[in-house]
Parts: sequence; C-alpha cells; structure tokens
Amino acid sequence: MTLYIYSILVHKGRGVQVMGNAGNKEEVQQSDGDLRAAIQQGLLGQLREQQNDGPYFLNLVDDYMAFWDIKSGLIQDVQKRGVMVKWKNGEKQSGHKKNDSISELIRVNTQMMKILQQLNIKAAMLHEDPVDDY
Repeated sequence: MTLYIYSILVHKGRGVQVMGNAGNKEEVQQSDGDLRAAIQQGLLGQLREQQNDGPYFLNLVDDYMAFWDIKSGLIQDVQKRGVMVKWKNGEKQSGHKKNDSISELIRVNTQMMKILQQLNIKAAMLHEDPVDDY
C-alpha cells in the first residue's frame, strides 16, 4: 500500500479515505478493528455511567472515532515513509523534508484530547487478575 502526502482525510465507514496530491484514493482498512471497537465501547460505557448518552455526546464519540481512524492512517504513513520524505520539484530540484504526517498527528491527538475533556472521560484502566510470583 502506498500513501501519498495527505491533502484531504475523510472519515468513511471503517477506514480513512486518503486523497493524495494526484487525486489518488485508497482505502486504509483498520487492522486494529478489535481495538477500535473496544475503545468505542469503552467511551460509550463511560457516557452511560455518567448518564451523558444524549445525541450531542454520542456525536462527539463518533467524532473521536473519526479522529482515531485518521490518527491510525497518519501513524501508518510515518511508519512506511519515515520522519523525512523525499520531494522532487522538477528535474533538477529535489531534496528531503519533514513528513507532514508528524505535525498532523500532533494536531489530531490534541483534538482527541479536547473531545475527551468535553466528554469528561478519563482513560479506562485495564483490570488484570493479580498474579502471585511465589
């Protein structure tokens, strides 16, 4: 799968539609579908516990999950292309520049944190059975 410089990221179903600089479209499927579902169910469960499961809050969870999909695509791009990417502007002009996905990843994470604050949701603790080492 080849990912190009992102000009538009659109949430679409269970993936992210990526439009590259040449208008190419690819569907980035969520390999973490189980994790995505667990996160969404965890958020919805916390809203129900707080009795804040009205349409406004449910829409914010949808927004959060859309950002989660975008974040996954950005992480895949950084893993595939690295932190520096080659650019070419004509036959004689080329070089390296920072991968724009890194700065976009920071922005997306910031928005995700703001949504969690708006929902008054804290990170869910994983409950593990204690294991005796004796």
